[in-house]
Amino acid sequence: MSKIYIIYYILVLSATIVGCIKFIKLSVPFKLLTIVLLVTSITELVAYYLDTILQKPNTLPYHIFQAIEYVLVASVYKNCINNNKVKKFINSSLFVYPAAMLYFTVALQPLSTYPSYSLMLSYSSIFIFTLIWFYESFNSEVYPVKNIFFWFNTLYFLLSSVSICTLSLTNIFNLLSENNIIIYLSHLVINYIFYAGCLVLIMFEKEKN
Repeated sequence: MSKIYIIYYILVLSATIVGCIKFIKLSVPFKLLTIVLLVTSITELVAYYLDTILQKPNTLPYHIFQAIEYVLVASVYKNCINNNKVKKFINSSLFVYPAAMLYFTVALQPLSTYPSYSLMLSYSSIFIFTLIWFYESFNSEVYPVKNIFFWFNTLYFLLSSVSICTLSLTNIFNLLSENNIIIYLSHLVINYIFYAGCLVLIMFEKEKN
């Protein structure tokens, strides 16, 4: 296994373990984040087993993961965003998006293909949610940087914005591979930043909502 992947797995598993240990003491957003991390860990381990041990296509678990991740993350923003219209949209999307992702799997990208269309749909929406939260928080009287959710939101802003770019290039030009070093490294680095950030935030998150 390449060293860059070892670092990635260490970050994901470390954040997951810390989140599980502190789960009862975590606020709701970080409980849901911990579940996302747990699903991520399971997905990556199953994908690794399929690819390395069984030497079979490892894209199936990613089709399952992307729907679960969207529902969990969108649920966080449904409770953290104040705009009622956005809340209603998110609530509807919790049912519509998984159905749309299933359609993408059936009609466009079968189980043997990485679900880049579904992920682009998911991260495009999450990106918009992060912007709405930033807008609401900076227009409130509370200094947002002191709110730990500000950093949670920042992590998802960075992950979703970079992922939209890399996934768009994947869908249009099929560029997301180790042969396209800039795109590949962008994808890798943002995942390093995201999971390292998750680990730090969960370690310092103390208040239960």
